[in-house]
Amino acid sequence: MPWSHAKLNVQGHISPCCLFDDTPNDGRPNISDGIQNSINSDYMKNIRERMLAGENLPECHRCYSAEKNGVPSQRTTFAEMGWDKYIGGEPKVRFLETAFSTHCNLACRMCGEEFSSKWKLINNPKKSPETSIINYSLDVYDCDLSELEIIKILGGEPFLSKEHDEFLKRIIEKSNNPSKITLVYHTNGTIFPKQHIIDMWKKLKNVKIDLSIDGHGKLNEYLRPGHKWETIEENIDKFKELGVQITNQAVIHNLNIMHIVDFCHWQMKVFGELQSLNVLDIPEHMSIRNMSDELKERAIQELDKMVSIWPWTKEFSDWAKDTMSQSGTEQSWRDMSKQHRKLDEYFGQNFFEYNI
Repeated sequence: MPWSHAKLNVQGHISPCCLFDDTPNDGRPNISDGIQNSINSDYMKNIRERMLAGENLPECHRCYSAEKNGVPSQRTTFAEMGWDKYIGGEPKVRFLETAFSTHCNLACRMCGEEFSSKWKLINNPKKSPETSIINYSLDVYDCDLSELEIIKILGGEPFLSKEHDEFLKRIIEKSNNPSKITLVYHTNGTIFPKQHIIDMWKKLKNVKIDLSIDGHGKLNEYLRPGHKWETIEENIDKFKELGVQITNQAVIHNLNIMHIVDFCHWQMKVFGELQSLNVLDIPEHMSIRNMSDELKERAIQELDKMVSIWPWTKEFSDWAKDTMSQSGTEQSWRDMSKQHRKLDEYFGQNFFEYNI
């Protein structure tokens, strides 16, 4: 990926991929001088040199962890797609992952103000909505984008971003062949795009909607407060009518693992198959490794029930169990509830109504 991929976050930093753990991020390039300078920075050169030397980078531990548990990782997935042929060549952005701003209508419990303007308003009630949004200029996209194959757009909520429309226009103009581009959105599913955006999609190879839903019904309203579940259901139906590819990327944590069987049933009903399940890594207070031993035992029972219904989920179950076997800061339900008190008070919700 460091030869073909650039991941930009809304704070203006660049990484070789979305799973690369660059904390602490000493020396990480800032894209204020453009993507071209960033991908050729000493920081990125050092990553490529270490990989070519055969070093297992600690920053890549998420892929190693998935592979250890028999789950396809990002690096194995892209190797199977043939992207390993670019290793050692001149770095060129063929896969661009980007977010234009933190503008978001939700305050997801696993998120924070660095990615959500709603969170920033909650933490800073005297701020105006406009000043709570972090964004950067589209001028940073100064590198050769003529061979783009994949664009992944994150947020905030991408369909709220003012920069989104102009970005699509520029990408279509810069590409040698827009009909080869796959456009992927990570969206909370509460906003449906306007018609002129849908019209631009028609010039591309494929559009994929990756929803971020970790529970269905009232549980999702609690996990990602600020919406009504009915809106998401309506938008899923609209996306299906458009004929775009629609999937779901769920993260499993201590607030939804006890509901995992019900959640999988919902996914089967809506998508016809089980969608991607990932074990949440951060924030720490929501990691399943930090549950009490009693809660871990209950979670293991739920995982075993899931595997008995869908045997092919065993790889994910083993991953989750491996995470729970790691030492952490033991938390009871009451300990967890304290971490969510601020959002509970803001949205008029009650932790114990959803997690009993």
